[in-house]
Amino acid sequence: MLIVGAGPAGLTAALELSRMGVGVRIVDNLPVRAATPQAVVMRSQTLALLERRGVKPETLRDANKVAVGGVYSNGTLLGKVPLTRTEGRHHFTLLVRQAETERILRDQLARQGVTIERATKVIALAQAERDSDGRGDDQEVRCILRHRDGRLEEVTPPYLISADGTCSTVRPTLDPSQRVKPARHAYVLADLQLAGDIPDDEISIFLGPRGLLAAFPLGASSFRCLATDPQARSGDSGEPAAGDLRDTFGECSPIPVKVTHVTWSCRIPAGPRASPVWRHGRIFFGGESAHAYRPASGQGMDSGIQDMINLSWKLAMVLHGEAVPELLQTYSEERLPVIRRVEKSADTAADVLGATNPIAHQLVTRIAPYFLDSRFVLRLGADLAGEVISDYQESSLSAPPRGSGGLQPGDGVPEIRVLACDAEGRADARPREMWLHELLDPSHLTLLFTAATASAAPPAAWQGQIRAYPRKMRAYHISPSPGRQMEQFTFTQAFGGRHCLLLIRPDSYVGFAGKQNAIPKLAAWLSRWFPAGRGSGALTGAAANS
Repeated sequence: MLIVGAGPAGLTAALELSRMGVGVRIVDNLPVRAATPQAVVMRSQTLALLERRGVKPETLRDANKVAVGGVYSNGTLLGKVPLTRTEGRHHFTLLVRQAETERILRDQLARQGVTIERATKVIALAQAERDSDGRGDDQEVRCILRHRDGRLEEVTPPYLISADGTCSTVRPTLDPSQRVKPARHAYVLADLQLAGDIPDDEISIFLGPRGLLAAFPLGASSFRCLATDPQARSGDSGEPAAGDLRDTFGECSPIPVKVTHVTWSCRIPAGPRASPVWRHGRIFFGGESAHAYRPASGQGMDSGIQDMINLSWKLAMVLHGEAVPELLQTYSEERLPVIRRVEKSADTAADVLGATNPIAHQLVTRIAPYFLDSRFVLRLGADLAGEVISDYQESSLSAPPRGSGGLQPGDGVPEIRVLACDAEGRADARPREMWLHELLDPSHLTLLFTAATASAAPPAAWQGQIRAYPRKMRAYHISPSPGRQMEQFTFTQAFGGRHCLLLIRPDSYVGFAGKQNAIPKLAAWLSRWFPAGRGSGALTGAAANS
């Protein structure tokens, strides 16, 4: 497997695939990591996914936890909005520089025996012609690498992942940059040192007559700031002067703030964006190679990491012969609707809150709150800075909804405490209280039997009924955590009051949900995607703490 690009998306792909036993090479055109400041926002879903893969959030240096965003208009605080809609251990957004995120991903990758090949560029690639839906019979991609010393190397990986960002060397070769309509606003990005009473434990969003200003606290009085560019119409393309940034704060912020130092700044023009592309034959795209957000969304790093977690387990299972190749078609099918939801949510909020027309600004900040109350503007603030929870309910990989609770195929598994034990009924398998996500296998499928009490048992001879299961699928029996009323309520809300079963994917999304008598339907679902003879073997019910 060849991965092009050593940013967060490429590193995640290499980490995932190597962890699941796939040989990988990861190359990057740059001789050293880019010094330009990049993303700073990592949301709760991403944090939870990385933690389950051995990347602990607490090892991130200079990371700042924030849970709310404050929205200010006309010199007053309108209110505060939550930045994440998930419950559990990661009920916050982490503000951390991309360089630090890349460091912990590189460290984990090195522990898995993979080294980044720097100053190595893909200069040519080819693959066989394919039919209209991207399928074909060829077994590999052919590409030429140019190394640091000028040496050329031909490689033939079974698949290639392009995760080398907006300046991708792979995508222009295959996709002549179809465009969509341009963004309506230009922005200024800057890293500033600020002095004043601006909160350092929440994101602050200020609405002013010339647009919006958002301040993301990075600790030690350092802030990443995003502002509607007041000079965009003049055609100024140079770096914003310190005076411009001070004027922007003076116009937008009711909080006395002094810009003491400008570490870095740039202008982002309102240019066209390339339309999303996910696959070209055996070449897959992820992160900003596949899609590029407007900077107001702050979703780029999260989406790139989640792209690769969605794709990698599918690639690994196909390469190991445990799944049908059609499983790979669900990558674009699942990720494209998520990307469109994120773009629509952030774009609408940025367009409305960042309005620079005086009449539009008055409508948003004065007239609309008067008639609709301030919650109208606060909801837009939440859409701009908050988390969009992914789901894959419309995916062909998600079985029809049959679960007795709110958790259905395509939904992400909640972080709740449960009482769990091995579902094979071994005498030494005692129930243990733990977080549900501690049970889920990030490399294989996990089967859960749920019940209202720990004394209940899975249906007899259930293993004999599931003959098309993939190798190393794990099975557990779970019930509500005793003595925790809120956990019991959350458990019942998710799984219902009846006995049911759920099949959980390696990326912690539900693939199948139904009552416990739905095992024949589960077997049919398994046989479609993971048929017998493809890496099948004895199902193992691992110990609950493995």
